[in-house]
Amino acid sequence: MVETIKGTIDRIIYHNSDNLYTIADVDVNDILITIVGYFENLKPGIEIEADGEYINHIKYGEQFKVEKLEIVIPTDTDSIYNYLKSGMVGGIGPKKAKEIVDHFGDKTLEILEKDPMRLSEVKGIGKKTALLVGLEYKNQGNMRDIVLKLSKYNIKPNYAKKLYDEYKGDTLNIIQTNPYALIDDVYGIGFKRADQIAMSVGIEMESPYRIISGIKYTLNSCYRDGNTYILKDELEEKVAKILGVNNDIISHNLANLFLDDSVILEVTEDEERCFLKELYECEIESAKNLMGLISYNEKDSEEINFDKLIKKYEEINEINLDKTQKEAVISAIKSKVSIITGGPGTGKTTIINAIIYILGSIGKKYTLTAPTGRAAKRMSESTKSEAKTIHRLLEYEYTLEDDHFLSFGKNEDNTIDSEYIIIDEMSMVDISLFDAFLKAVKNKTSLLFVGDIDQLPSVGAGNVLSDLISSEIFPVTKLDTIYRQDKESLIITNAHRINKGKMPILKKEADDFYFINTITQEKIKRNILNIVYNYKNTPLKKYDLLKDFQIISPLKKGLAGVSELNKSVQDILNPAHNTKNEIQHGSTTFRENDKVMQIKNNYQIKWTDINTLKKGEGVFNGDMGIIKKIDKEKQTLEIIFDDEKRVIYPKEQMEELNLSYAITVHKSQGSEFKAIIIPIFSGYSGFLNRNLLYTAVTRAKEMVILIGEVNGLKSMIKSVQKNKRKTTLAERLHDFL
Repeated sequence: MVETIKGTIDRIIYHNSDNLYTIADVDVNDILITIVGYFENLKPGIEIEADGEYINHIKYGEQFKVEKLEIVIPTDTDSIYNYLKSGMVGGIGPKKAKEIVDHFGDKTLEILEKDPMRLSEVKGIGKKTALLVGLEYKNQGNMRDIVLKLSKYNIKPNYAKKLYDEYKGDTLNIIQTNPYALIDDVYGIGFKRADQIAMSVGIEMESPYRIISGIKYTLNSCYRDGNTYILKDELEEKVAKILGVNNDIISHNLANLFLDDSVILEVTEDEERCFLKELYECEIESAKNLMGLISYNEKDSEEINFDKLIKKYEEINEINLDKTQKEAVISAIKSKVSIITGGPGTGKTTIINAIIYILGSIGKKYTLTAPTGRAAKRMSESTKSEAKTIHRLLEYEYTLEDDHFLSFGKNEDNTIDSEYIIIDEMSMVDISLFDAFLKAVKNKTSLLFVGDIDQLPSVGAGNVLSDLISSEIFPVTKLDTIYRQDKESLIITNAHRINKGKMPILKKEADDFYFINTITQEKIKRNILNIVYNYKNTPLKKYDLLKDFQIISPLKKGLAGVSELNKSVQDILNPAHNTKNEIQHGSTTFRENDKVMQIKNNYQIKWTDINTLKKGEGVFNGDMGIIKKIDKEKQTLEIIFDDEKRVIYPKEQMEELNLSYAITVHKSQGSEFKAIIIPIFSGYSGFLNRNLLYTAVTRAKEMVILIGEVNGLKSMIKSVQKNKRKTTLAERLHDFL
């Protein structure tokens, strides 16, 4: 039965700033009642009126579950003072609250609402501050109204606040006419959430807004799978299934999208392909710019004595390059665009070092780059030369008009000043980044792409390295001889065996490649946790488990997936203690000394180099670091990343972080760790495949521990990725021949 209570907020017991879930004690006639619900801006001292019902929590006893809550606007001077001093109105603290109430008395709130400029009558309050305080007070009232009105559409307060922040007074109008606009305008609201809102406000199933939004959602789902296009029939079938409408309606709306060029239809002899305009242009522009490079025929004025320079390099480094390696070095320097691909230990780094030695010897300016911060750091360490991420090389920035839109300072009008550019870990580069990179390359510049074609392709759309190789236009050196290999080491040997579809060699006496046969995810998890807990009595004893060791799981969910392992390993390696601050964000507890990972690119967050004190912006997807300090009062995290950059995260940006005691295989790409543990599962046919296992194993430098089922291991090795990505880069390259 719905009841109403009226009282004053005594204390806030708990408040989640992400979803606004709040637990608070309310003083109702000197009796404390605990209320629970989703509230914004509750403060001690505020008078509220709430509708709801009493419930019995199994642990915390009787609580009042609020369905509707309103802040009671005070009328007497004492109540008005308590209201203002609580911090409910930004810019007014206890001292200023007293001065304002002393001046205006019981007319204070009326002045705030109708004539806030009069606040400047109070000593110490200027006209600018008066205006800002008035706007804040009005904004709060409007937001409360919006939150209440949207609640009838089952829109929770956290989303209602995001909507109001974006649309202000137009919020209700947009929600009732085209809630699908939220997808582009409000971060965190995708098609499914927008569709739920649309259904609750009575938008028709066959509304053009809904159909067009459903088409774009399906296209984006296709791109998240790595494709740059989808077949028209397949697109219509998928949209019909998602929206529950017939294909004719979808075809009609799709035709309108073709007409305005927001979706491109390309008809070939065999297929009808649908592209979003951006990706369609990326593949065409990439092909055009790449073919333009190889058609630019500026000749060097001097001949290079490769034999002499290679011999000198061999003497300095006390190594001997074989015929294939020498040919790769010469081909890479002679060619405008060339490719080197090979697995671990096949000499890719040796060849890169030989190339940059020769380039330096003949006075050529070269640039080294890689798609991620960790990959760039590895490249710098292995070459003893500076390597930047591709984003930093391109000087990423945001446009003034839209701070969500990424652009690059380096482009066709401001090209990269380099005669030779080497990109490592090329398999991770998607078509959008590749297009931006090629736009910034001078005609006279030569390019070398280095990568392992058998690793997982890019997370983003495209299959760039594979398409470049399959086009058969550019010189390609495929390395398959293992050079970097200790006599008794099995890591590289087994990586190559896995890549060829063979079971790894599992020797009991091996000291760098272990397999622990375990069935069920529960037992796999238990084994992993036992090893971590007792690591001083295991082969891991020589490693720093925060710096040198990584758990790499094929799955996010499940008992032995990333999420569960992170919670459990955190409790072992960094348990709660009264000397360590911690902060709750959603379902994750962040604690001082935790190992964390950035899970999305943030080009604007500021950092400071702890050694040089140099300042800059940008932390990238996959960057890892340690939480050094948590300021509970300011609700901030201080993180030192692996590249020794200090970053302060406010509460609202903590959603960009995950614990990283365990990470997915995709997140591990471009990184190396001294020792790794990989859980091996059965099932998940098609997803748990050879590429995934090979990519995981090749992240280890000194030790691999596989824990799981033999049948699961056999199944992964036997399973080859069946769904080839739908891309057209190779085809476009031939169009420009």
